[in-house]
Amino acid sequence: MMKNRAKKVIRKTVVGFALLSGIVMAGGNSASAEEHPFLKDSNGDPVEDGRYYYMEPSEFPGQTFVYDMRYEPEYYSSGHSVKLGSSPRKRISFNWYGDGNVATISTEERYLFQAAGYEYPQRLGKKPGTDEVQLRFSNGIGEQWVVTNSSEGNYFSLQNAEDHMVGNQKFLSYSNLGEWLNVSDSTMDSKKMWRLTRAPR
Repeated sequence: MMKNRAKKVIRKTVVGFALLSGIVMAGGNSASAEEHPFLKDSNGDPVEDGRYYYMEPSEFPGQTFVYDMRYEPEYYSSGHSVKLGSSPRKRISFNWYGDGNVATISTEERYLFQAAGYEYPQRLGKKPGTDEVQLRFSNGIGEQWVVTNSSEGNYFSLQNAEDHMVGNQKFLSYSNLGEWLNVSDSTMDSKKMWRLTRAPR
């Protein structure tokens, strides 16, 4: 029973990823409806497509994403890593396809392709080949997230779609306040639970 359900979720994720990628590339909305089918914000209102939110951890209300370079040699890259903090609070927007099981998390950060003179929005994603969470400007499966749970208090958990596709049930999480986000742990606990709080437009 569980195996069949898992296969169905994975199939839906594959379809959602393919369609979501095409919609994002085309520049259209990633859902026909403006309200998420089941996800609600901290006020109990349906999450709205493209609206700005703060993404808060269950254990530390009021904390949200901050971005910084990670200079340790084993983590060095050109991308900004993501951790929890209170200043400056970074807004995100939640975009999804269809039944809401596949989503992207867009930030207000932009990557400038100088030759084309085009700014591409950076999304929350996973650095290829690692469990490190970064801001990414590509449109791959590593920048897709599977909404895997909702609970009392309008909290939810996220799995990176790339891991989800190969059966690695790892959740977006953190170890302690101020430490880098990762997708290294498959055990569900409060450090994997998040909620969206409305931010100023």
